Amino acid sequence: MSNSHDSRKSLVCFGDSITEGEGSLPQDKWTLFLQELVDKAHPGTYKVHNCGVGGDTTAIGIDRIEQDVLPLLPGLVLVQFGINDAYVFPWSRLSRLSLAEYERNLGEMVRILRKRGGSVILIRNHTNCCNHPQGNGRTFLRNFAPFDRALCNMAARRRIRMIDLPDLMEQAGLTAGDMVSDDGLHLSPEGNRHYAELVFIGLKRLKRIFSS
Repeated sequence: MSNSHDSRKSLVCFGDSITEGEGSLPQDKWTLFLQELVDKAHPGTYKVHNCGVGGDTTAIGIDRIEQDVLPLLPGLVLVQFGINDAYVFPWSRLSRLSLAEYERNLGEMVRILRKRGGSVILIRNHTNCCNHPQGNGRTFLRNFAPFDRALCNMAARRRIRMIDLPDLMEQAGLTAGDMVSDDGLHLSPEGNRHYAELVFIGLKRLKRIFSS
């Protein structure tokens, strides 16, 4: 992918199945709705790129960052990972990546993106209700909680901008039921719209880096 033919600034959405819009029709993906909101606020200024791939951990994200993301820079990069890092397969007792690996990879992602002209914005994953047990006997929410805390701590410690979706959901009066599909995790059609609106609100609050 290349941004050389388009004069608009890149707004890159880099992540896993939530970013990709897994289970959603092409016209229902939140990145498409985000483009509409951005175009209305800043016509002809930003091009939203969906660089999400279902099933990706931060390790896989780093593997494909050179091909999928770096050619689109400089620009804004929304980074959304963690769900698959924390996932424990039914036949395993361990998460796909350890918490230390997740933190290391996320930090390296930020370093790489910044070095190539990316203004990095972390996305804290939306509140969900995916509470089924995993291979270690714990629920998904329990397995994911330390990874969620690690993201928040890294953002605060390293002063990395973050869009806190659970906080924005609470402010908007939205619950997990307003966001997710039947699996309790991925976005429903209406959830995609809410997700885009919340991300856009988060971007608008970052006035120094998101403007016309």
